[in-house]
Amino acid sequence: KGGDLDHRDGEAPLKQVAVASQAAAADPSRSAASPPSHHKNATGGEGGEESSPSATVLDRHDQKWNARYCELANYKAVHGHCKVPQSQRPLGTWVTKQRAFRKKEKLTEERLEKLDDIGFDWGTGTFPTWVDRLEELANYKAEHSHCNVPTSHGPLGDWAHNQRALRKRGKLSKDRVEKLDNLGFDWAITHG
Repeated sequence: KGGDLDHRDGEAPLKQVAVASQAAAADPSRSAASPPSHHKNATGGEGGEESSPSATVLDRHDQKWNARYCELANYKAVHGHCKVPQSQRPLGTWVTKQRAFRKKEKLTEERLEKLDDIGFDWGTGTFPTWVDRLEELANYKAEHSHCNVPTSHGPLGDWAHNQRALRKRGKLSKDRVEKLDNLGFDWAITHG
């Protein structure tokens, strides 16, 4: 999954924290909270081979996000939940920002998926999960006999469009691709 921490088949994200800790032990200049970069920059090289200032900035943002994500995974391992109080800074502030980004639809599908996968608490608001959208798509198919939801159809159309874009970039998990395939999702539709 590109720059994301991998936790296929229920593999806990804590394994990535352990890898980061081992890397920190081998290289004292690296923080144990910062996972090693697993995504490629614009030239296709690994995180350390930066090709442009914008790749460096993006890389730093991803590293910071992944470090907080690892911190949240550790918090959940200790406390059994992801309800970090805002007063517990800086993690509590980060958690609050993730909720705000989701509400404003500024959180990437990739990050949403990662947070959903560890049981992130989205608060009292009602934000549809990926599974909720899949069920909505199944209902749409039952009514229309296809899964080709136009983007003009609102949030479900936007979600369907995003699934195609994520798959094209290799950012949609195999499990999710399979669930959409089983529903008869058309990956080739590009218009809305």
